[in-house]
Amino acid sequence: METTVSKLWGTLNPKMETQRERESNNLKSSSNPKLISLSLAVLLIAVFGYLAFAYPSPVTFNSPTPANASYASRNWTELNLTISNMTALSTFIANWNNTNYTIYDPSLVLDMNFNYNTQIGESNTTVVDNSMYGNNGTLTNMNTGINNDSSGWTSSGKFGNGLNFDGVNDYVAVGGPASLNFNGSSFSTSAWFKIGVLTSAWKTIASRGDSGTNGYGIEISSGNYYTCSVDGSNSGGANWHLSSGTPTLNVWHNIVCVYSWNDNLYMYVDGVLLANSTAYMKNVSAGGISNTNTFNIGSHAASLWYFNGTIDEVRIYNRSLSASEIAFQYQSEFQKYNATDWRYYNNVSSLVDSPYTYYGFANDTSGNSNTSATQKVTVDTVAPTITIDTPSNGASFNKPPYINGTATDINLAYIKTNSTYYTALYSTSPFNFTNTSAIPDGTYTINVSANDSAGNVGWATQTFRFDTVQPFVQIILPQNTTYNSVARTLNYTATDVNLNTVWYQYNGANTTLSGNTTFTALNNQQSTLLLYANDTAGNINSTSITFTIDTTPPAGISSLQNASQAATWIYWNWTNPADADFDHAEIWLNGTFKQNTSGNYYNATLLASNTWYQIQIRTADSHGNINMTFINSTTKTTGGTDTTPPSINSYSITPKAAINGTNVSLQMDASDNYAVQSIWAQITLPNSSQAIIMLPANYTTSISGRYNITFYANDTSGNTANITDYFIAQPASAFNITVFGYNNSAINTNLTVYYGGSAINATSSAGNYSLNLPDYIYDLEFTSFNGSLVVLLRNVNISYNQGRAVSFDNPPVSGYLAAYAVNNTLNISSAQVTLNYSGIGYSNEDYLGMYKCDGWNISARSCSGAWNSLSLVQNKTAKTLSANVTSFSGFAIKQEVVPAPPSYSGGNGYYHSLEITGIKAEPVLAGQSGKASITVQNTGGYDEEAVRISLVCPGGWQCGSVTVNISRGSIVTAALNIAAPKNAAPKSYSLSAKAENDYALQQGVFSFVIKPECASDADCKKDETCLNKFCVKLFDVKILRADSPIQPGDSFDFTYLMKGMADVKGDVVVQFWLEQGGKKITSGSDTIYVGSFEEKTETTSIFIPSDVPLGTYDFYVSVNYGKYTANAHRIVEVARNVPLILDLLLSKPLAVSNDTVKFSATLSLNKDGATSVKLDEKISGMDKIVWQKERNLMVNKSATVDEIVSGLKAGDYRLELTAYYENRSAKLVESFSAGAQKEGESPRLRMYAAAALIMFGILAFACFSWLRKKGRKRLCV
Repeated sequence: METTVSKLWGTLNPKMETQRERESNNLKSSSNPKLISLSLAVLLIAVFGYLAFAYPSPVTFNSPTPANASYASRNWTELNLTISNMTALSTFIANWNNTNYTIYDPSLVLDMNFNYNTQIGESNTTVVDNSMYGNNGTLTNMNTGINNDSSGWTSSGKFGNGLNFDGVNDYVAVGGPASLNFNGSSFSTSAWFKIGVLTSAWKTIASRGDSGTNGYGIEISSGNYYTCSVDGSNSGGANWHLSSGTPTLNVWHNIVCVYSWNDNLYMYVDGVLLANSTAYMKNVSAGGISNTNTFNIGSHAASLWYFNGTIDEVRIYNRSLSASEIAFQYQSEFQKYNATDWRYYNNVSSLVDSPYTYYGFANDTSGNSNTSATQKVTVDTVAPTITIDTPSNGASFNKPPYINGTATDINLAYIKTNSTYYTALYSTSPFNFTNTSAIPDGTYTINVSANDSAGNVGWATQTFRFDTVQPFVQIILPQNTTYNSVARTLNYTATDVNLNTVWYQYNGANTTLSGNTTFTALNNQQSTLLLYANDTAGNINSTSITFTIDTTPPAGISSLQNASQAATWIYWNWTNPADADFDHAEIWLNGTFKQNTSGNYYNATLLASNTWYQIQIRTADSHGNINMTFINSTTKTTGGTDTTPPSINSYSITPKAAINGTNVSLQMDASDNYAVQSIWAQITLPNSSQAIIMLPANYTTSISGRYNITFYANDTSGNTANITDYFIAQPASAFNITVFGYNNSAINTNLTVYYGGSAINATSSAGNYSLNLPDYIYDLEFTSFNGSLVVLLRNVNISYNQGRAVSFDNPPVSGYLAAYAVNNTLNISSAQVTLNYSGIGYSNEDYLGMYKCDGWNISARSCSGAWNSLSLVQNKTAKTLSANVTSFSGFAIKQEVVPAPPSYSGGNGYYHSLEITGIKAEPVLAGQSGKASITVQNTGGYDEEAVRISLVCPGGWQCGSVTVNISRGSIVTAALNIAAPKNAAPKSYSLSAKAENDYALQQGVFSFVIKPECASDADCKKDETCLNKFCVKLFDVKILRADSPIQPGDSFDFTYLMKGMADVKGDVVVQFWLEQGGKKITSGSDTIYVGSFEEKTETTSIFIPSDVPLGTYDFYVSVNYGKYTANAHRIVEVARNVPLILDLLLSKPLAVSNDTVKFSATLSLNKDGATSVKLDEKISGMDKIVWQKERNLMVNKSATVDEIVSGLKAGDYRLELTAYYENRSAKLVESFSAGAQKEGESPRLRMYAAAALIMFGILAFACFSWLRKKGRKRLCV
């Protein structure tokens, strides 16, 4: 291994301790201080002083030599030694670990440092030999100075400076001294070199002799091998070359050739033996190698094999160097600074762990000698070994553990831990670290380290968990309720990072759990189950649940009787049992189940006359226990000859859309061929409950949704007639909308609100409308400009379109009889624009056109685009033109060109005639547009102008027309739009087409087919079904609330809305499940009866298994009815330690009427079981609290708060609701205005007026004060 050693120029110490000084320091004074006189003390001081200055120590160690008795954690060390004040050095020996290595003595016959050191005589022409023989060299053909091109002195030597050779003609000539002529004795040559180029020529590093003559040399052969050469007089004129290996370009190498006379030739490269040969030296030894040639460096004496590269540190010994000497010197350098000072450096490497001693010895030619101090360094590369006995890895504790163990090392210094919770340092092994501060719960990794004297560090790591938290335990099932079966399931959650054992205690017995289980509960009594869990740290926690088992059914009904009957109905009533948990009675008629009811009557209708019927009733309680004993009653319907039911002449529902909590007037008129006995109505509420009222009556709505109503009339013979209809009830919504004219000016308009084709509100205003309507979707009709403009907006959701605006304008537009502009910000499905043309100066009613601008500029009151003709419907009686549109712009009426009668030349017999030669129309779906192709031929003798081709269609249809000119004999085909309404029945319709002008009229009849939209569900979209040949969406389903995140082993609660969009009247299956990656995790289902167009909101839950992995899941709610399916989807998260979430929101918009505000809020808490939550309600206004209420609500997942506050004065108010549970709170804030106010008046305006008056008073006072000082009497304005 090559070791590169930097040249270290140490600072010489002039006061070096000598052997004599060390000896004098060992002198010891007498043990009796009284025998030492003052004069002796003075004499000793003088002697020691003299010795210290007269004999300075010439051999000393300097940095970076390690301090004596130090330790090294690496497998090498550095020695740096100086020799001072030796004028004629004779011998220098380096002793390493009791082995002497002779670096300098008389056997060294050549020692050149190549340092360009002028202090020892080196110059531009001379290289100095530091050996005792003075074999100096002369620089030949080399550049002067240093670093001057590629020849001569260079600062880039191996050790300090060196010599560059250009390979052309430069070299160093030493001459032919006898000391370098070896004949009959062994010798060794050595040099450091760095070759710059490898060529096919020989390259000489150092050589004495010539080709074919006696001599020796260090060379690089023509094959570029390291070479040790030798030639003797017995070699027959041949050189012997020991060659092997190839040097690396531009890399320093050390080559040593050992010529062992009559024995062996050895070649060492970079401290390692590379090749050897016995034959070479024995061959040349017989004749000798003595010669008179010069010794050259960088070239061969005769053939001039010049070297190209750098050479440094050339040495020759007149003896054989040993392999250990060569390896030791390879790591070292030996330099002469000046005439008296030297330096020795060695990077001793490849050391094994052990102590090592070293010193240096030097003497001069006069016999003076000195030895350095003997120093010691211990190599230790092995780190201490640490064993942590406690805590064991991965253990858990609920009290701080001790950390103890052992550390082993021959040079152990100290042991420490990185934890801030334990003592930081320990000095001996075994160690025992103790806890010093409070430890928070968590997982801790303890790193224990130990250092030895050499600086090696050993580590050991152990992990433990400190856990003072009890396991989380929760009982999911059973719940704190009553069950009707003793077979119970124990579902629970027990979690802890170090969970150990879970068990439960019931009826005095403990049972260990490995998961959910079943058990037999105590019958017909209340009992308590306790659940326990502990962890590996020793923490324990428990919870309990108390529940009741009730398997006893309720008593049966009593006093069952038929109160009345007729030919087609029987009315029974009874007394329900007094059981506190009675829930409902099951009604069966002639063995067929009819319904469940919590009431005490049943009216069986649509019965056969003169027939016996048996009613069977059994009871059930709220826990599901059923009394299996039926109570029966048998009754016979009456008979008669009258089998004709009454006729229902008319009925009314006013209004069809009502505010929830208000009255709906129900009226009916019926007649019968004999006599009407009763008229009544059966109302099915949105929650599927029913009410029967006698008519006429006012029915007060109680819940929001659709009320299906069946009007009944019966006669004295029991015949019954009925007709069905419906109305809706919704919460009140304050609907505000602004109507303005051009430039935001006020404009008089009439607003009519329609629902189901019936007007439920009509109001006139000059700007703002503020209506109190049921919160639903309506058609809004605006009439402006004295009825000249009517705009109908279809399907307006008033709660969504709150506070929006429409604007109308009646600008003058050149070329048109009348023009109007409409701008709308409400969301609508479609609209109709109707323009009245009475009194606008038209000339021909039959030739009026309705146009729409494709780019109306509101501010400029002009059309920036083109006017396009609209497909219109004309009502000549009302004098109106109507067009259906989906967007608004400018609309105008134009008088189309009325063709003048053609000129008549007279007597030629010409006449006017048009003929419809063809009508073609492709079938379309109801509600979709199609095309009717009408072909008209001019069969008369004149060119016909302004021929209007049109379709004649039923009311509610949209049919187009076009005006064309048809020259004599020509045929024109017009493609006209035709569209039937969505509710048009699929069949063939007989329609007519007309072609007419002022001189001719032709009409044709054709069949137009409305084809069925579907024959089966396969013809419809995925979320639609085929009903009455139309594709309809039976249901829509929406997830209103889904608790997320949820914990494994918990109940997942959710609320969904199912909206019936057809006349269903049947049981609907609702399925819900949780899945991940297409795999269902848990599921459930409901079966719900849905009436006609009914909406239902349901809240339910499914159980989340305790072994469900944490993560996100897909939650689905699916409504299934026959083959029809509608789905809703939500992403939910399953997680541990789900935080409690308290939430508060308005479930309905604030309803404000004069001095009264009504609000409804929903409070939710994701916690199982009924929980008490504090609710603080207050209304503040006019800088004070005007109403306040505090109460505790029992919340089971959610609770609804309904309040009505009256007596509010006119002003602005702030409603604040705040809920509190444990350390959580939720707040809801809403602002509103209440109280009757004069037009244009508000509390804010009154405040601004008062501020203005105060400011005016201040200014007036300031003005009068100023005038008074000036002595002026002027009016302050």
